[in-house]
Amino acid sequence: METTGDAWAALDVAEPLCCIVEPYEDEPDECTLFPLNASEEARLTTWISAAEGSFVSVEEMC
Repeated sequence: METTGDAWAALDVAEPLCCIVEPYEDEPDECTLFPLNASEEARLTTWISAAEGSFVSVEEMC
C-alpha cells in the first residue's frame, strides 16, 4: 500500500499544491486547494474548494 507521500508523487503534479481544511460547526468542513507558490493576487482566482463528503483521499484515486 502506498503512503500519502507516494500517492501524491504518483499524481505527477506540475506545481505543488497547498491544502487548507476549514472546520465548521454547523456545516460540512471545507477543503481548499491552491498552488503553493502563488502570489497573493493569483490566490484570489487560482483555487478550488470542496465540502466534506464531496472528495476522496489521494490513496483512493491511485
